Amino acid sequence: MKSKFHYILLLIVAFAACNQLSDEEKAALHLQEARALIAQNQLNAAKNELDSVHILYPREVPMRRIAKHLSDSIVVIESKRTLAYCDSLLPQMEHVKDSLAKNFRFEHDTLYMEEGQYVNKLLRTESNAARCYLQTFITESAKVVMKSTYCGGKQINYNMVELTSNDISVSSVPGDVHQFETDGMHYETLLLNDEDAMPLLQFISEHMKDRIKVTLKGGSSYIYYLSESERKALGESYHFAVVMKDIVRLKEEQRKAKIRIEQKMNK
Repeated sequence: MKSKFHYILLLIVAFAACNQLSDEEKAALHLQEARALIAQNQLNAAKNELDSVHILYPREVPMRRIAKHLSDSIVVIESKRTLAYCDSLLPQMEHVKDSLAKNFRFEHDTLYMEEGQYVNKLLRTESNAARCYLQTFITESAKVVMKSTYCGGKQINYNMVELTSNDISVSSVPGDVHQFETDGMHYETLLLNDEDAMPLLQFISEHMKDRIKVTLKGGSSYIYYLSESERKALGESYHFAVVMKDIVRLKEEQRKAKIRIEQKMNK
């Protein structure tokens, strides 16, 4: 009982002593704790201590300057970590990309195209004359475009694509369709951009070994089935796109980390 009383008394004394400190001294205690946390690699906790200096002691400008300097040092530490992570992972991802790229053809008509694009060799346009098909293009900046082409003797005026396999379906959003006729055949082409194309490609990659029904919906419906080679090619396109997107993301993180380090180190 006596020891408990002594403990409470010590707390009261410590609290009273703390209350007798000036704002500058209190801010200095937060800075001291922040330095210790940085040394222990507890960066988020250190950030909280530094934020406390700005929030609780707005008039202690010299202490706040020190807090800002310590915050900058944390940014440098985190950015160097990010840079090391990207530097280690990028060569691995580039190796995976090169391995997958063997099944793709790179196209770049500098007269009409701002950047080059990859298309699976099994999905080349010249291989799909006078038939209904899905085709995917992946740009150098990892943007994905899926082209859905209908070819038939009459118009159907479709504006969306639905894929079905094993009683599971996924649909695109409605889009604009380009139509034309040649040699008595009617063509309708729907282009689906990145965020609309990726869910369809992911669905195909998850059902590469299953039968996949393609339903073109709009004014009239038209149904056909993807061949085994088409499922394989579109599934490969999905995985290639994911790798390309990862590479682009890592390079962007790498670029931003270098900028942050340069900005903070040159202050």
